[in-house]
Amino acid sequence: MASFKLHRWSTLMGMLIVMLTVVTFSHITFFTSTHSQTDRSIGSLFKSIGAHGGALVNSELASSNVKQQGNPSSEICLVALWDGSDHLPPYVATNINSLLESGDTAVAMYLFMSPRSAGGPGIESFKADIWPYIIDKRLAARVVHAIDVGQVSDEWKYGGIRAMYAATVCKAFGVANSTAMCQDMYAVTAKATYSLIHARTVMGKMLSAWIGPSKCRSWAWVDLDVYRGSLAPYLTLPQVKSADVWTIGSHDMHRVYTRGQFTAFRQDVSPARAELVNTLFRHGCDHYDSMASIINAINSTEYLAMDEGCMGDAVIKHPDIAFTVVRGMVGENPRPLVARIQNGLVASCFSADGSNDLDIDKRSACEEALDGIFAQGYAGRHLDRISKALSKAPTMPRRPFAIGHSYPPNKQCSSWLRQSEQWCRANPPPKETENLVVEEIRQGAAVSSTYTSIHGLDIPPSIVMDSKLSADSFSSIRITTGVFMHVQHIKMANLVVEKPPKQLLGGPYDGFDGTYATDPAGSEVMQRRRYAITMRRVTTSEFKHSSWTSGGFTSTSSRGKDDANFVIGYKAL
Repeated sequence: MASFKLHRWSTLMGMLIVMLTVVTFSHITFFTSTHSQTDRSIGSLFKSIGAHGGALVNSELASSNVKQQGNPSSEICLVALWDGSDHLPPYVATNINSLLESGDTAVAMYLFMSPRSAGGPGIESFKADIWPYIIDKRLAARVVHAIDVGQVSDEWKYGGIRAMYAATVCKAFGVANSTAMCQDMYAVTAKATYSLIHARTVMGKMLSAWIGPSKCRSWAWVDLDVYRGSLAPYLTLPQVKSADVWTIGSHDMHRVYTRGQFTAFRQDVSPARAELVNTLFRHGCDHYDSMASIINAINSTEYLAMDEGCMGDAVIKHPDIAFTVVRGMVGENPRPLVARIQNGLVASCFSADGSNDLDIDKRSACEEALDGIFAQGYAGRHLDRISKALSKAPTMPRRPFAIGHSYPPNKQCSSWLRQSEQWCRANPPPKETENLVVEEIRQGAAVSSTYTSIHGLDIPPSIVMDSKLSADSFSSIRITTGVFMHVQHIKMANLVVEKPPKQLLGGPYDGFDGTYATDPAGSEVMQRRRYAITMRRVTTSEFKHSSWTSGGFTSTSSRGKDDANFVIGYKAL
């Protein structure tokens, strides 16, 4: 996992990402502290931009003093923080488009950005670099929120998200802002490399005005370099519904931790339970033993990964927290030859022998296989099978397992974390590619936990054989599916993200002035646009081909490897 550490270092040095997703029924909203506190749609928003000289209208909250009332309007809230770069990269638009394509209209996204005055992208970058390339803007207007924190409060105009984090910690310890200790907290968060990773630990309190219990039944942090399918089947899983905290894992189910790509916190059981879940950083994360200790930790040059380290440790050890891990992440190793997101399913195809070499024939076989799968409507049937299998999970055999700090002794299972924060399974589950493994940790790590392995979720060969793919070709490739795909290393290679085609970008609700098409009767045109997102691994010569690169609007620096080239594009269906 040394490469993981390197990745997160390079990511944070460039742009410092933290994402938290929120499921909500609302409007895409921008926040300031100068206008009326009513939640406005993006249509009203951009009309107000012209009326107020570029100032963005406020939403229902402008400070931590906002009253929380009523029933939550969301099941789960995905949220992200961005700081340290004055432009959002285009793979953020692809992230949002994958959310919209998934069909999870109950899932919303909150993207918090530091303002340009604090070294962040500000709302200016979202408007210029992201919004023009969002495909289904009508749907995005309901489920995506973009918040420039500098326009929420003058206090954060120059301190940004880092100042929000410092203020939250000072308040948690009852330390006044004017004290030397709190000023030290502001100073170290302003310069520390990993401040936004650490800020994830306090998100439930820091962002409560946006994602508190009256707004979201659950909230989750997520990475922005993740593309997603439908979460719906997993939200029905009894082990998820009964969990206080749950996370989505990959083929690393031998280690138990709160994954940075997606970890959700439930807060709708009772006010007392919500307070417990949202203050877990004070109940087991030793970095928060005192103000002095958290300042020292933030000021450390050591990569501490508090979201996955001490926060995971706090969740696992707490005797009154139920924690569930569900396999559903499509990994990057082996490198995919072709990956596709369509109809709420993430499918990745790679060499069956585990090789990372780029084989053009195998790539062609992958494309034909995926074409066959999606052409036959397999994605919907596959998700339905997952839902049905999950509904039977409580009656399936539950096998006990134990976790400890090193299995086998003196070995590390999560080397990027401190040894005391590494929780490893003594008897890891089989490494089947497609089996859905559900792990439950109940009543603390000292109590034996159970896992359920749901079989029969693989893609049968008969599905792709109908596409006239030969048996030999099919045997040379392997297809895995899930609801998330992490591209942490892919985005560090040569990557071009193509602009969506014009036929996808045109249509209802595309104007920043809030206009959208109507039929003769005057009703809104709500026809949903269908599309697929495809990622292909290509050779250097292919990568430079004008038909691809001319459509791209970003390319990261090359590592000099011929096969480390990826193109992400869109196809209208």
